[in-house]
Amino acid sequence: MKFADRWNRFVYAFWAPVYDALMRFHPVSQIRSRAFDLVNIHDAASVLLVGVGTGVDLEFLNPSSLIVAADISIPMLRHSRKKAQQLNIPIVSVCSDASQLPCGDDSFEVVVLTLLVSVVPDPQACLTESLRVLRPGGRIMVLDKFVPTGQRPSIPRRFLNLLIRPFGTDINRRWEDISSELGPALSDEATTPGSSIRAIVVQKPGKPQDYSMPR
Repeated sequence: MKFADRWNRFVYAFWAPVYDALMRFHPVSQIRSRAFDLVNIHDAASVLLVGVGTGVDLEFLNPSSLIVAADISIPMLRHSRKKAQQLNIPIVSVCSDASQLPCGDDSFEVVVLTLLVSVVPDPQACLTESLRVLRPGGRIMVLDKFVPTGQRPSIPRRFLNLLIRPFGTDINRRWEDISSELGPALSDEATTPGSSIRAIVVQKPGKPQDYSMPR
């Protein structure tokens, strides 16, 4: 395992007990519900949560969906399984690197990446792998912080990133630099104009099929 992955495991084992409390104050909470509406999550027959963390996203999912939850941190997976039990949502937990998912090609209708692309050592590999396991016509939902489109990280932002990067996140990533393989976004919404927090939905090329759950 690469050093960066080992370090992320260490960092998120540390964050796991307090992660839910921190998320209540994170700006992403302002757009999380809207992001899942954009990807029509309640109609998805199969959903892959990559970097599920403590399972904050689980409350937005349909319990009737096939839900696979992947994370590189075992303590995070323990918390997500406990939360799934509390919500009475059946999930399949997988300890996995986001760039090497143990899933077959074209397996899921929706892939969710919440606050993950800014964390993984290789964001492009993460997105490529998510595209691989997505069915033709399926959608990837990315909810994360990026430098606003067309801008470069400011000097203060670069300096701040040096301080916070060891704690598990990179605030200097630009969506346009890492998303070339995905094609244009179906939607790209920010919490406020010019905000770093964005909900982005991309559809995999190919003829869309009806993967909706039976009524």
